[in-house]
Amino acid sequence: MNILRVHRVFEVGEMRAAIYILTLLALPLWAGTPEAMVLLKANCFSCHNADKEKGGLDLTTREALLAGGDNGKVLQPGKSAASRLVQSLQPGADPHMPPKDQLSPRAIAALEAWVNDGAPWDAEALKDRPSPKIEQLAQLPASYAPALALAMSTDGKRLAVGRANRVVVHDLENKNAVLATLQGHRDAVQALAWSADGKWLASSDYRSVRLWNAELKPAGEITAFEGRVTALAFAPDNKSLFTADSQPAVRGLVRQWSVPERKPLADWPAHADAIYGLALSKDGKQLATAGADEVATVWTLADRKPRATLEGHQGAVYGVAFKADGDQLATVSADHELLVWDLKTKLKMTEVRVHKGGVTGLHWTPDDKAIVTSCEDGLARIFTDIQTHDGAQRSSTAKERKLTGGSGRLHAVVSSADAKTVVAGNHAGNVFIWENNRLTATLKPETKAAVPEGKVSFIKDVLPILSKAGCSAGACHAKAEGQRGFSLSVFAYDTRKDWQEITEDAFGRRVFPSYPEESLIYRKATLAMPHEGGQRIAPGSESAKVLLQWIREGMAYQHEGEATLSRVTVEPAAGVYRKQAGQSLKVTAHFSDDSKRDVTALAEFVSNDNGMATVTDAGRITVGQLNGEGTVVARYMGQVAISRVTVPAEKKISAAQYAALPAHNFIDELAYAQFQRLGFLPSELCSDEEFLRRASLDTIGRLPTIEEARAYLDDKAKDKRAKLIERLLADPAYADHWANKWADLVRPNPDRAGLKSVYVLDQWLREAFRKNLPMDAFAREMITATGSTHRFGPTVVYRDKRTPDEMAKIFSQVFLGTRLECARCHNHPNEKWSQRDFYSLAAYFAQVKRKGAGVSPPISGGTEWFYHGASGSVSHPVTGETLSPRAPDSEPAKMAAGEDARQKLVDWMAEPDNPFFARAMVNRVWGAHFGKGLVEPVDDMRASNPPVNAALLDALAAHFVKLKFNQKALIRTILSSRLYQLSSEPNATNAVDTRNFSRSYRRRLSAEVLLDAVSDVTGVPTSFTATWNGARALETWNFKIGSEFLDAFGRPNSSSDPPCERNTKGTVVQALHMMHSEILHAKITHADGRAEKLAASDKAPAEIAEEVFLVSLNRRPTATESKQITAYFEKKKDDRKGAVQDLLWAVLNTAEFLFNH
Repeated sequence: MNILRVHRVFEVGEMRAAIYILTLLALPLWAGTPEAMVLLKANCFSCHNADKEKGGLDLTTREALLAGGDNGKVLQPGKSAASRLVQSLQPGADPHMPPKDQLSPRAIAALEAWVNDGAPWDAEALKDRPSPKIEQLAQLPASYAPALALAMSTDGKRLAVGRANRVVVHDLENKNAVLATLQGHRDAVQALAWSADGKWLASSDYRSVRLWNAELKPAGEITAFEGRVTALAFAPDNKSLFTADSQPAVRGLVRQWSVPERKPLADWPAHADAIYGLALSKDGKQLATAGADEVATVWTLADRKPRATLEGHQGAVYGVAFKADGDQLATVSADHELLVWDLKTKLKMTEVRVHKGGVTGLHWTPDDKAIVTSCEDGLARIFTDIQTHDGAQRSSTAKERKLTGGSGRLHAVVSSADAKTVVAGNHAGNVFIWENNRLTATLKPETKAAVPEGKVSFIKDVLPILSKAGCSAGACHAKAEGQRGFSLSVFAYDTRKDWQEITEDAFGRRVFPSYPEESLIYRKATLAMPHEGGQRIAPGSESAKVLLQWIREGMAYQHEGEATLSRVTVEPAAGVYRKQAGQSLKVTAHFSDDSKRDVTALAEFVSNDNGMATVTDAGRITVGQLNGEGTVVARYMGQVAISRVTVPAEKKISAAQYAALPAHNFIDELAYAQFQRLGFLPSELCSDEEFLRRASLDTIGRLPTIEEARAYLDDKAKDKRAKLIERLLADPAYADHWANKWADLVRPNPDRAGLKSVYVLDQWLREAFRKNLPMDAFAREMITATGSTHRFGPTVVYRDKRTPDEMAKIFSQVFLGTRLECARCHNHPNEKWSQRDFYSLAAYFAQVKRKGAGVSPPISGGTEWFYHGASGSVSHPVTGETLSPRAPDSEPAKMAAGEDARQKLVDWMAEPDNPFFARAMVNRVWGAHFGKGLVEPVDDMRASNPPVNAALLDALAAHFVKLKFNQKALIRTILSSRLYQLSSEPNATNAVDTRNFSRSYRRRLSAEVLLDAVSDVTGVPTSFTATWNGARALETWNFKIGSEFLDAFGRPNSSSDPPCERNTKGTVVQALHMMHSEILHAKITHADGRAEKLAASDKAPAEIAEEVFLVSLNRRPTATESKQITAYFEKKKDDRKGAVQDLLWAVLNTAEFLFNH
């Protein structure tokens, strides 16, 4: 028996379930063969080379690699799955390579791609680029003068300051007078050390250690190093000097030198990364090293073997210091912690966690009474009364004294033996001296810091390069913990922090101003050394040149008077294309000084419909096989521009056909203009039966009664659709239907807000729609709410959203149609909105005050009062700046003293030319009637998500303003349009149209509407708890009222945070519910239900069919359907009740019933 007239989703007696498998996103491979070469060299060559053929395997040439080893071949070019070289890299492989490490999925994917590509060999990529010689270094930029190193003589009389490439020695006993300025270094001075007898001063930079005698005269130079010499320590006997030189991210070496002869005594690799600190025990038998590999190691100097390897830090270890007895070691780290270790047990004894940044310097006084630290937060600290714990407690176990008055990122600290004099230096080159806990002097650079020369800046030039390279993406260095110690803000929301992270963090390790090509940030990005992210910038590219020039010029953040980015444009902004056509886009950045720049290479591109058109990373569009309209979004540094792609039908439709289309109002006229551009013809007008059902469900959320259906279908008046619209708009059910929609947007969890409060809000919503409260007044009452949560519904929103940022989030989404919350923690990834925009909107709610019982889930039954207070402000979360109330794309609000800023916000929203409110409201109403908004999602209006018909959206908004925000009047206009009344059946021209409304789109009924419809069809109402007798599903007032049916069909979860989105797609659970639910079975077989009454009546099968069809499908059965049903009843004449029940089951499971169409 087939009674369906539309496509079925659910079929009686049959269930089709689709199983979806989540797949990993393909990882982008940027560098191909060169990346594979770098990975092999970094992870394999040390064990598998011509001199050390571990397993008989040499991987250093392609020939040797193909030959294999003792166990046969390891590589099959073109077949990574069959190549043991690749399979041994996988987690859990046995044997596993590398033996003590696990390559990232990204690195394994790169090697798999290389093998599958035939394993081409690139000998050039394997060549070591020799480190530059000292004489190749250029002069440091005049603006670069950090104080990276300090040293105080043992007697506390002399202070050596390493500032830029000079060492300045001060007399601490004579008002800090300069005793000497020591020159000769080419790179920034990295480390300083005095010998215990005061006869030697050592200073270091790139591949060089210089010795100075007691008279501060040159006494020799040591140059046998691999990289920057980042730490120095004299032996207690003053006869030897320990140095640490490093190749960042590769290894750190410790070397011992004879001071008088400047000859090497010993050397050994100590860390897998740079070494930042050295310390010798008092007896000279132990050496401690601090590594960027997050490890501190204590070495026994007699055999140069580790006594202890300490692995408790979660960041680079910056400093080490022994207690006098040599049995305890203090360590400090980028992880903000100071730890004290017991070297006998190798366990942590003390943990101090009060630092607000990386701890960069450390000194333990000889009497063991104090530990002095420097920190990136600009504070030096003295810790005394250092206690130990037994491992069970984890707390700060020392008395802290903050030394204030310093500023900037501190890089180094030293102190006198009694800690009464403490000295710290910052990145600007300033040196702060505290005496007896009071700042007594600030030693500034000899000359005023120069402004970086040149034209390249971080903001205008370098940040776009890093953004394009993906460095600030959440999967890379913008992860919460960063990546390999390098952390950037998500989508570059904190640009100054990012700049400091590159130029200042870890003592400036990522930049090398005197030889930019040696900069770690450049070498990693260009794959000159292993980089887990692969090659992000091509060597020799324009981006590479800009990055090098920026470092060479002094790494300016932003030049004085520098033009700022105003907007971006894309060319062509719109185009009409044939199928499979191509087009290259050009993106232009426009700056505040009216200058322009082609930024196509640095822009990001995305298509909003890959079926219409795809776009490459370089901005090349390829049109697909569909006709219609799509959008390609170009993004550059928070600004977006769009290029519309229009693909008309290949078969031309005459203008006369469009001119002949009947138009009921401006909606039709603007829609037809869109159809003509795209080559669509609208579907035919829907039938009276379809219009009756569609308009009733959309307007009042219920099916017409049998009487209403008969009366309407039998009415011969030409204006019966217009009369139906007026009757529906006057129906009391209108208020419940629309209150239910708005409850999804603002109704809080009753466990949080309280049952009574939620009920009060629900009743306010229903009353507002009963009165047809204009939507600007609706918004005003909700946004400016004051009073008791047990008396005035809108205050309940404030009870749920208790902070200005939460208020800004919900009201911007609900009333402005804009999801600003993405700019809450970082700049919006897809739009121009910044944190400043978000928190400026939040400032409107800064003076909302409350009193009374707060929330206390799961029981929050008390009353709370909200009112406008006289104080309160919102600060920028990064800069700390107090922000004035300012609406999106607007100037700061002009406020009178004591005025409630929320009133100003609503005044702005209700202005006729407001670009947000009216458009958001009409788009939401449009989406409720057409199944999707002109902008979809309806509350995500932004430049990168443009409306499908911008002219129509603008016209509707203007119309709504003219109607004084009367929602019923707006709905009347929509229902009266021919566009709304189109059939859902496609024609030959619009079958592929799913966005332009050239036909009606079928929509599954919402949970409450569907349950009420089932109750109406079966004649058995549903009983709900916590409601009045006879309440319909649309009248339930909170999500905790139990109903398996409502939950199955997408009612928001009771704990969902509003605004809630409903899933309107069909699911297997819903199919099972409609076919096998005990509740549904009980309704159909109920003794007082429709089936029972029809079976007991004397109605003929055709009459029964008519009643069932009218009450459920709102139409009469066709002759064919009536004949089939009659035949079925005849077949089951001995079970008339069963036949009626079967008919109800069948009808309730049709798509025609379950969907609005």
